[in-house]
Amino acid sequence: MIEVHHLRVFVAVFRRRSFTAASQELHLSQPTISGHIKALEEELGVRLFDRLGRKVAPTEKAEALYAKAQQLLQGLEGLKEAIRPAAEPSGELLLGASTIPGTYLLPRAAAAFRKLYPQVRLTVLMGDSTEVLRKVLQEELPLAVVGKAPKDRRLRITPAGRDELVLATRADLWPKRAIGPEELKRLPFVAREEGSGTRAVMEEFFRRHLSLAPQELNVVATLGSTAAVKEALKAGLGASVLSRQAIQEELHRGLLRGVSIRGLPRMHRNFYLVHLSRRSLPALAEAFLQFFNRFFL
Repeated sequence: MIEVHHLRVFVAVFRRRSFTAASQELHLSQPTISGHIKALEEELGVRLFDRLGRKVAPTEKAEALYAKAQQLLQGLEGLKEAIRPAAEPSGELLLGASTIPGTYLLPRAAAAFRKLYPQVRLTVLMGDSTEVLRKVLQEELPLAVVGKAPKDRRLRITPAGRDELVLATRADLWPKRAIGPEELKRLPFVAREEGSGTRAVMEEFFRRHLSLAPQELNVVATLGSTAAVKEALKAGLGASVLSRQAIQEELHRGLLRGVSIRGLPRMHRNFYLVHLSRRSLPALAEAFLQFFNRFFL
């Protein structure tokens, strides 16, 4: 008979693609994690993971097992919630987040949530918006907060907080406080990677207000994180559009300068809580969703 704790370990290893990361998430030793996976493989008579150095890759059998294991574990959690007396929420809450909300919104919300429910442990998996939404669709994450509104009808979205995006650069690269649309095209530009919510909002804003296509920008580099873009700007590589929250300290210290675009309004975007429309949220995720909405009103 397959044991539930084997499945819990399997799901953690599958999500993290690492025995080490799974051991940290579950607070178990790495040999214990390996033992659970070995026992499950022997019980099923199949290989579930290929070992690739420090990482592991799920086999085809693991891909098939994952969705079923998730459904079973969620069903068990629902059963416990249904029969246990009303009590303070407790247990592990798994969340997804794209870079900006995961760095600047979730920590504050998580701290406040934990003050209300100290028995809750939070695990946050971060990536760009496209990657995080994919994990929600594949039922690897029950709930996520991202920086662009998905158009997939399988997802239910709830606006959750607001952010300002700023065109920023080093003052010696562009000493003026404003820039015109034609000058913007010539300015060396550092872009975020495809899939970034910040990039998607910026491109839509430029199309709508300037009829400016992404390929018309003078892109000198494309980088995979807000932190990398920020460091490139401080080194004088060019200009970029970044969350004001991400560069508040640099703006305050004069390391970077915000530049307005003449004739254009400020650039804003909403953050969104996202989960599958057809699935009920686990009790902890539902509690966090309701809390998050109130917290950022």
